[in-house]
Amino acid sequence: MIVSHRHRFIFLKTYKTAGSSMEVLFSRYCGPEDIVTPLMPEDEALRPDHGPRNYKWPWWQWPLRGKIKSLKGKNPGVRWTGYYAHMPARPMRRYLGRDIWDGYFKFSIERNPWDRQVSIYFWRTRNLKERPSFTDYMHSEDRRVRLRNFDIYSINNKIVADDVILYHDMQAGLDRIFDRLGLEPPDEIPGAKTGHRAERDYRQHYTDETREMVAKWYKREIEAFGFTF
Repeated sequence: MIVSHRHRFIFLKTYKTAGSSMEVLFSRYCGPEDIVTPLMPEDEALRPDHGPRNYKWPWWQWPLRGKIKSLKGKNPGVRWTGYYAHMPARPMRRYLGRDIWDGYFKFSIERNPWDRQVSIYFWRTRNLKERPSFTDYMHSEDRRVRLRNFDIYSINNKIVADDVILYHDMQAGLDRIFDRLGLEPPDEIPGAKTGHRAERDYRQHYTDETREMVAKWYKREIEAFGFTF
């Protein structure tokens, strides 16, 4: 997640949409007063001179729940101590304030949910000795199986991002963003979190049942962007 006061933009980082690559890309345009959240160590290596900054809140600004956890000797976690990577729009608006939220250009990225779900499957199971089938993964009780991207760029089921880049048309989306911000685009887009999934047609992983599960889980973004299987 990035809040650039220098260029008056907010990047709302969604899951499994090349968000880390975009954060590496746009952090190079940020100044010392901007907010940039941390990435995984291997991704931070892609931006050694443009790393995280200003994302921690002073203790007195922590939400009550974070303070209580801290006083009990527990780790309050990133959600209660500062801005974090996949922060939803609602709390971000609250902590930034309406002047910044309403005055800055906000953008995000979204991906076909059926494709995205296969991507998160490969990512979540990448270190397992025996990878479960996609169908078994979909039926897992792990709540992380289901992504919640829509809430990152919407409030009360209304999209609040000024522009949502579509993953399958990334270059056109980036062209719009750079033109809107008046920034010089780079010669190359950095690649973060690559190599965890062999390139293949995501459709081959689905049964009729799991296809319908995704359709129900992600009905909002499917309807908003016209995604099809």
